[in-house]
Amino acid sequence: MAGLGLLLAFAVSWWLARRDGTRWPEVIATLAWSVVAAVVGARAWSLIAWWCSDPEEVRWIWDPLDGAGYASAGGLVAAAVTLFVARTLFGAGAFRRIVDAVVPAGFAGLALARLGCVFERCDPGRPTALFGVLYPDGASLHAFGAYITFPTLILVAIGAFRPADGRRAVFVAMGYAVVRFVAEFARDAPAIVHAGHAVAVGVALVAGGWWWFDRRHGREV
Repeated sequence: MAGLGLLLAFAVSWWLARRDGTRWPEVIATLAWSVVAAVVGARAWSLIAWWCSDPEEVRWIWDPLDGAGYASAGGLVAAAVTLFVARTLFGAGAFRRIVDAVVPAGFAGLALARLGCVFERCDPGRPTALFGVLYPDGASLHAFGAYITFPTLILVAIGAFRPADGRRAVFVAMGYAVVRFVAEFARDAPAIVHAGHAVAVGVALVAGGWWWFDRRHGREV
């Protein structure tokens, strides 16, 4: 599903750029660098977390598909840093239109990739007797990934028809944060409130902070 998510992200970004009249090569380039940074950041975050918990285990670092996985927290942080670099390169005015194509596309791709967690059971939900996904071993679990996927895709579809002046990116990012925060209660985690909720709050703070910054500096968002 990660591959399909990547294709969806680039397709959405290209469509939004063409529809908004934004230079699509700049949008595609920004999205491409954001994706690369997100993958590296997600892997690095997972490796660091594993190293902190089990520093004696080192062989997994050579195999990107073995051992530690890809943590969304690291991916989101790296992608956000890449976008701030893009803002410096393109300028605030042009970036506002670029980010309105890149952010919804990125979250659409991430949402579709999350659906793979349901099929692979790599990031399962809590056990449930009602409306759960029944796996071959008899376990009935909340479809945690799907709880993120479908609401996020709906948010992207709604946000696509908002003005391309920065508000679209903020709308989708804030909406994703709310969806992620609520969905995390269904995740199979040691505690009801856990690190996944902190990720959702972090996304909301970054989106809200950028909105406040642009408003404070006289650029309507």
